[in-house]
Amino acid sequence: MRWEQRPVEIANLLNPPFCAILLHEAIHAYEQKDSRGLSFLLINLILPFVVHTKTRRTISSRPNYSFIDWVGRQKIPSQVLASHIHQLTPFTMEGLVWGLDEDVIRFGDRKDSYSNLMTTEKTLQIDASWTRSSTPTDCRNKARIIGNWFAEVADVTTIYRTLGIRP
Repeated sequence: MRWEQRPVEIANLLNPPFCAILLHEAIHAYEQKDSRGLSFLLINLILPFVVHTKTRRTISSRPNYSFIDWVGRQKIPSQVLASHIHQLTPFTMEGLVWGLDEDVIRFGDRKDSYSNLMTTEKTLQIDASWTRSSTPTDCRNKARIIGNWFAEVADVTTIYRTLGIRP
């Protein structure tokens, strides 16, 4: 959908810089546990968990359980998740391209990380109006949790099988 044709609410919430911030947070959290970076195959899973309000609210800010435990508790129907992924993929790709263009996200350049996404040393400017309890801050925090969870599982196939979907 062309930018001009998007409803104002969608354009405001899912603008490329904001999506890039969320992707960056998840990738950076993943890198803290695995320096090879986040597999490109996982990038489309981040926004559906983070921007979908009902799903985001089920992710504890201090999770004391694993990704696999969380998925088991939520019992998210695979067709619903697949629909969310399909709907948010264009926004994910716009955010990824924006992050690549702004040099805050990059592709790995080592043999063991060619198709993986990594962060750069460049930092993102965060809007000063984002308070501790704001939706954007909550989204950022939950993106970090998703990145950590994915790194703990450390296997793309296991993540997709746990969700009951295919890439």
